Amino acid sequence: MKLLRIGQFSQSPVLAVIQHFNLLPDYQIEITNVVSSPAQFEALMKDELDIALTSPDNVLLYGTTTNNPLKAECDLKMLRSIDRGLKLSLVSNDQVKNVADLQSATFSIDSITSGFAILLKKMLLDLKIDIENNLNFVQAGSTPKRLTHIMENQSQVTILNAESKIKADKNNLKTWIDVSEVVDNYLGTVICVQGKNERSTLTVDFMKAWKIAVSKIFAFDLSAFKEVFSDPESPLANKDYFELLLNDVHGMTIKNELSVENLKSLIDIRSATGAYTPQISQIGKLISDQYD
Repeated sequence: MKLLRIGQFSQSPVLAVIQHFNLLPDYQIEITNVVSSPAQFEALMKDELDIALTSPDNVLLYGTTTNNPLKAECDLKMLRSIDRGLKLSLVSNDQVKNVADLQSATFSIDSITSGFAILLKKMLLDLKIDIENNLNFVQAGSTPKRLTHIMENQSQVTILNAESKIKADKNNLKTWIDVSEVVDNYLGTVICVQGKNERSTLTVDFMKAWKIAVSKIFAFDLSAFKEVFSDPESPLANKDYFELLLNDVHGMTIKNELSVENLKSLIDIRSATGAYTPQISQIGKLISDQYD
């Protein structure tokens, strides 16, 4: 049996469907919840991961310049879009009373160079916060860990999505702005591999299974969706999360929406925040044309 190693930031419902229906019977699937984007791409490039479920903005950073935490321009391919951000939002605890308080708040991030951190800065800009004026950042890791950070008052503000955003809402945390208010065509997560593995047997098999699993999710009712999860207490096995996946603005992409045009918004966000900004001409080489 072949080993398939996948690195993700939070639990993927598509992977849950793949496992539930045994859509990859020839593979032992090993899923790792990565602690940060630098750790994820380091593992991918060291062949310790086969597949990365990650932000396309991270792929732009690691795939177009050496100006990244790995100090290397990586050979990467994005194979498919996964979602439109899953309600990616700037969220705070009750220590932040008004917009002005954001200026002096402490922000939990996974890495200062990550796509989520850069989007966080753009959200602050849109809220008229001076991002050049000594903002306080603390590295807290992946999205679930950042939620814990602000709920335990180790910081006041972070950027959350998916099940963590749903949990934040249930705990009455404040949402200041979401990604749909920043750009119209945001892509939140993509499937990424090393370029050399774009058409490997493992990758082709995985992408076939992924396509089937996505189609199943869009055909499910809530009851069928819940049955996918062995743990009925899973933060994904509920009505709120299921409805978020199917949401036209924030949810999953049933078809592959990767394109230079759709990724241009990430370049605009980077440019607005003063972050490293790749040329539009560099994006095309990162997008595979092998999968739909």
